[in-house]
Amino acid sequence: DIVLRGLYRVRPIEVVQEFPYRKARVEVLPEILTEGTAKVQRMTENLMSEFKKIDPEGLNLLESEEPDFTEIVNHIANQLPMELETRFELLKIDDVYLRAEAVYELLSKRISALDWTRRFEHLRPEDPNQN
Repeated sequence: DIVLRGLYRVRPIEVVQEFPYRKARVEVLPEILTEGTAKVQRMTENLMSEFKKIDPEGLNLLESEEPDFTEIVNHIANQLPMELETRFELLKIDDVYLRAEAVYELLSKRISALDWTRRFEHLRPEDPNQN
């Protein structure tokens, strides 16, 4: 198995090799940020605070010691479980703030689902074969 971690969002332009592995010429997509510093700082704090609820150590895996907004948004998006189609939809969003809003919504839903699971965990039978 090969595990990849994307450093940039890219769009394939041309496949230049098919075998023994696929190689393509790509275009790096721009990362746009249309919101001001105060709004970005609030979103950063919100994302990090909420993400720590589901993965207290997860932010320690960031590549740089002082990650920027884009790195935080993309890191959290990468760590969240989601359908492949949802992941592709996130990657299509050029504006990092809009992507952050979408990630925050997914993160909130994940936290809510985990909260509900914890609330009713005591009702789960010890033997999974029991009804």
